[in-house]
Amino acid sequence: MSYMKFEAKLTKLHLQDYLDVEYKIGLLWRAYMYVFRNAIEEDAKGLARLRQKVWSENYRGIFHDEMIDNFDFDMHELKFLNQINDPEIEMFIIENDGNQIGYFSFNTTAQESMGMFGLRLISLYILYEYQNKGIGTKIFSHIRKYCSDKNILNFYNTCNMYNFNAIEFYKKMGGIVIFEDSGHENKFENQVYLEYIV
Repeated sequence: MSYMKFEAKLTKLHLQDYLDVEYKIGLLWRAYMYVFRNAIEEDAKGLARLRQKVWSENYRGIFHDEMIDNFDFDMHELKFLNQINDPEIEMFIIENDGNQIGYFSFNTTAQESMGMFGLRLISLYILYEYQNKGIGTKIFSHIRKYCSDKNILNFYNTCNMYNFNAIEFYKKMGGIVIFEDSGHENKFENQVYLEYIV
């Protein structure tokens, strides 16, 4: 092999090594782009706006249009304030580059509800453009660690039975449908209950 060919091959290998490292750094950077932080009272107004946007993106055809188009921001802001100040609820903001892109909340202790006992995942909302980027998986890892640290053996959540994408995601996270609350006149009242073993 001539020196020039050897040098070209060596340069190509070095370039591939560089690209591999750059790719791995990119994955690490992407993982750190999304930050979870505890919600504070000043977040309540932004959370209400975020909920309305998520509803509009994901629940058209499930919720009545007037529930979304005539969204009561003041009422939902008050609900968020109550949750933020509730010592039995952990509420987290999901941020990307300082912007709120979602939120999730859960009870701090195992509780009984609808015949189920465990930690309850109350809410998990992510803007559509940030879905399928690994954020939900990271959230579930956070919840599983919380449960493990508290010696809680399982957790559960509810999901509208017509939100098929969300149900598919929850099943990928290990959720098992325990029962369905269906037959209601309004589609938004029909729910499935999913349980997760820690």
